[in-house]
Amino acid sequence: MAQCSILFGQTWEAKDSGTDYILFDISIPAGQNNIAYAAGSQFTTDNSEGIIIKSADGGETWEMIYTGLNIQKIEFVTETKGFAVGYNGIFLKTTDGGNNWTPVSPADDIYVYHNIDFLNENHGFFMAVTTPGELVVYMTSDGGETWIQSENAPANAIVDIDYGDSTTLYAVGFNGSVNKSEDSGNTWSLVSPPGWAINVGVSFKNADNGFYAGEEGDLHFTSDGGATWTNGLFTGWHHFTALAYKGIQAFAGGTDEDLYISYDNGLNWENIYNGTGDSHLYEIAFFDNGYGLICGSQGTLIKFSPIFASDVTVSAIDGEDNEIEVGETIQLEAHVTPENINQNVEWSIVNGNDFITIDTDGVVAGLNEGIATVRAVSVLDESVYGDFEIIVTEGMNTDENGLYNFSVYPNPAKNELTILSEKEIKSISVLNPAGQQILNNIKIDPEGKIDISPLAKGIYFFQVYLKDGQIKTLKIIKE
Repeated sequence: MAQCSILFGQTWEAKDSGTDYILFDISIPAGQNNIAYAAGSQFTTDNSEGIIIKSADGGETWEMIYTGLNIQKIEFVTETKGFAVGYNGIFLKTTDGGNNWTPVSPADDIYVYHNIDFLNENHGFFMAVTTPGELVVYMTSDGGETWIQSENAPANAIVDIDYGDSTTLYAVGFNGSVNKSEDSGNTWSLVSPPGWAINVGVSFKNADNGFYAGEEGDLHFTSDGGATWTNGLFTGWHHFTALAYKGIQAFAGGTDEDLYISYDNGLNWENIYNGTGDSHLYEIAFFDNGYGLICGSQGTLIKFSPIFASDVTVSAIDGEDNEIEVGETIQLEAHVTPENINQNVEWSIVNGNDFITIDTDGVVAGLNEGIATVRAVSVLDESVYGDFEIIVTEGMNTDENGLYNFSVYPNPAKNELTILSEKEIKSISVLNPAGQQILNNIKIDPEGKIDISPLAKGIYFFQVYLKDGQIKTLKIIKE
């Protein structure tokens, strides 16, 4: 029976991988919640047996789909198309989800393929060492159909490479080296002065923000594309090889099954999972729904519940609707999914600054008639947010000189609506309840009458633009 524990509100459950081999790598095809692949070998030596296993139920159960030579890395660009690489020049490709594997030879005289990674279905790279001991890096832009060798691979031996974006890559390795490419991996330059230690892993969320791991449990992050680095963690003994990013949250796992998380791009870290210490964690990957898998030595496979923010929903408190009058306020609330993580959000106005204000607690005040959109962004991930539309309708119809005449009738209306204003009307637009404009510059006769017979039955918002610049938003029911 699988072991299960709950730490920091998350569930961590050891799954039966069906093997006690070292699982060096795991790959979850993007945009889905069921398919996952893991690969490794019996020993770390070049002639040991290699395996590939697959799960079709979100990492709950696993089946063996390949046995052969030592496998170091696996990468699937779709649910069915993937690559596996390892020692003795082994480079395998499948297009049917691992049922069949075809050997390919993208480069000559390769001793070991150390790494293979794809940014998307088309753009990828592999790193290898030739039989004479030369480091080579190859790139593809057509999904692995053709591969082109980099003009100048990094001078120092490389352990890990990661994408920042489609043109920016970072490579780390021996002598404390950090190398960078800004032309999709074709040429490389050293961005961190050589030292004495070995950097064992690197992960970037975009071209500027990322971190690398040293061999003594040190994690260094940058927010300026590698121009400067800050040491965010030093344990003195961890080897962090399982690195990952989601939004501003970063993961680092490795020695003794320990896993650390940072919520601020690597500045501060906390130990979120303290394993049994029997295995080493090598890689981490995530399903689309936020569930994660970690693989390691002795066939270790751990599945954990979502830690990252995946969605934000916004509503008016106590079930109120989204309409207020000028001068009124409404309290909004945001719910971050999953519920067991930090629920704090930052509020802002996406559009409609002339119509509303919003404070840090989500209280909206109506300023002028109109339609505005507010946004709640998770403090854990700026890419995860929820929007909410506010409709501000007329309250006291005043101007700088006091009350003026403005009337609308009948409401509800069937085929004809009358809008009379003491101030001259410039134009009128009609919006649906979603805030989408469906009519613009509609005709109004000298007596203020408007033909609304073409409109289907329902609720509409008429935006009346006055010559003096005021905008009045009217809620009209069409019968």
